[in-house]
Amino acid sequence: MTEENLDLLRDALLAKNIQLSTSPSPLFDDKAFALQDPDGNWLTFGVEEKSKEQAELTARLQHFAFATNNIEEMVDFYQNTVGYLISDNVFDENKKLKTAFLRSDNEHHSLAIFQAKEKWFDHHCYESSNWNAIRDWADHLSTFDIPLKWGPGRHGPGNNLFIFFMIQTVIG
Repeated sequence: MTEENLDLLRDALLAKNIQLSTSPSPLFDDKAFALQDPDGNWLTFGVEEKSKEQAELTARLQHFAFATNNIEEMVDFYQNTVGYLISDNVFDENKKLKTAFLRSDNEHHSLAIFQAKEKWFDHHCYESSNWNAIRDWADHLSTFDIPLKWGPGRHGPGNNLFIFFMIQTVIG
């Protein structure tokens, strides 16, 4: 995201009377802002400033995903309030929406929303440049005792390189 795009998004959200908060993230400058979606998830928008140390392990946020018991309202919010575009929808045999893939750039999706019985943050995906970068990330995360869950490997569709980590967040 560029600073110009960030300003345009902020102006569009304010015009829709969306309450914005200051960014809680140390990755962004004072222009960054946060908002809450209908499920209570906080999203932060900003332009990242990388330090020399961060530049050594680069990876681009490719997409993130939520599970929700309120898929229609969530899709409406991200499409009509935030401005994401629908790439694909998956329906069940009764024509009920089960999964929505939305995009904010030229990727197939930068957000996936899954229908579920409960609400949770499902996953986030980063794109790195090559196998060595995946190795370096695995080594880096292991220094924090974050266990490798699956991989490295290749996904069937897309032939993407991957690794999965089990990261648990404890709140409270």
